Amino acid sequence: MPKCGSSFLQQVGFARHPQIALVWEPGPQLYFELRDHVASSSFDLPDYSRRLAGFVDRKVAECRLKQQPSTSATPAGSATDSRVVLSFEGFCGPMHTNRDDRLLAETLYALTGPVKVVFVIRQQYKLLYSIWAQYVKEGGRLGLRDFLTSDRSPAQPQNSEQNIFLRVQYDRYIEHLIGLFGRDQVRVLLFEDFVADYAKFMRQLYEFLEVDADKIPPNATVWRGPNYFHANVFRMLNRISTNKHHAGLLPYGFFLRYRRWFQRRVFPSRRWNPSTRMDSRRFVPHVVQQQIQISNRRLGEMLGRDLGDVGYAV
Repeated sequence: MPKCGSSFLQQVGFARHPQIALVWEPGPQLYFELRDHVASSSFDLPDYSRRLAGFVDRKVAECRLKQQPSTSATPAGSATDSRVVLSFEGFCGPMHTNRDDRLLAETLYALTGPVKVVFVIRQQYKLLYSIWAQYVKEGGRLGLRDFLTSDRSPAQPQNSEQNIFLRVQYDRYIEHLIGLFGRDQVRVLLFEDFVADYAKFMRQLYEFLEVDADKIPPNATVWRGPNYFHANVFRMLNRISTNKHHAGLLPYGFFLRYRRWFQRRVFPSRRWNPSTRMDSRRFVPHVVQQQIQISNRRLGEMLGRDLGDVGYAV
């Protein structure tokens, strides 16, 4: 799931574990192709499977070369018992909607078979805010209210079966994963647990993947993004600067340095970036809030856990 620590898991949690062969570079192009074109009539599953298998074989070979033992004895944790991991937040669809999420799951099952699946979720209203902040960071102009509810928003396409509110009703998608891969093959982890107890979270993840759970990388500092005021300042800058989404009033070369300075120096600063954030719940329709509560209760029953204890609406 986007905005749930996926970058850290890829760059640190998976990439730095000696028993994990992470299929990422140069995999992203293939992953984006799958996410964006899986529903296209021109998508060639056999050809895609062949190319993906080539990347997997190449990565496993690289892993074996890096971990080649210097003596005849093969230590535990070497490449002979490594795990191949495919990690990409877009496997469950685009960031802003639930478009093709079930089709993607079915296609991944056709490509991999009943493998282990890790799915990380986050408290819905915090996730919605974080997705909006990422949208602003990438040049978006809409405020939080309009981003969540307006027809002009990428989160609310004309197709009523594909929108950001359906994306955060986790139970329906997780049930589909379990139906495909099997209950014992799907592990749902909470981003809140990652923030609260990093070592415990990583241990649970590694134990599920059946790799050495003691080889936990150093703790990470998770930047939680801009507060509501500074995100809106950045959004106003997007209206006059040039970025990948639109041509602004000022030329790209002139304004780029100021955008980067604001993003890198002001946003991460504790002085200018207090922890207070707008609760996106106030912009979510009441009927959707009820649907989220029902989804969380059902998911809590599936996981055997009261999600209300970690801030989920139940």
